Amino acid sequence: MTITQRIELRRLGYTKEEIAELAELEKAPQPEVVPEPEAPQPEVVPEPETTQTQNDISSQLLYAINNLTSVLQNQKLNQSAQPEVKQETVDDIFTNILKG
Repeated sequence: MTITQRIELRRLGYTKEEIAELAELEKAPQPEVVPEPEAPQPEVVPEPETTQTQNDISSQLLYAINNLTSVLQNQKLNQSAQPEVKQETVDDIFTNILKG
C-alpha cells in the first residue's frame, strides 16, 4: 500500500489501526485459485440447406412486414381529415389586434 493510498484512507475516516490492518492483509499471500476445467461443449453444426432456407424466409417476411407497415401508414395519412384553414383578411387581422 502506497503512502498516497494511506493518506486517502485516512482522509476518508479510517483509523491508523484499520489502515495498518488493511496493509497487513495486502501483504499476506493470497491463496492461489485454480480454475476448474470446463467440460467441452458439443459443437453444433447447422445444416446448410435449412439455415439458408430460414434466412430467405426471414428476409422475405421482414420485407413484407415493412412494406405492409408503409402501406398502412400511407393509407391512414390519405384518409385522415385535414383541418380547414380559414384565410384571414386584413380587416380580420386589424380587428383581432384592436380587440387585444
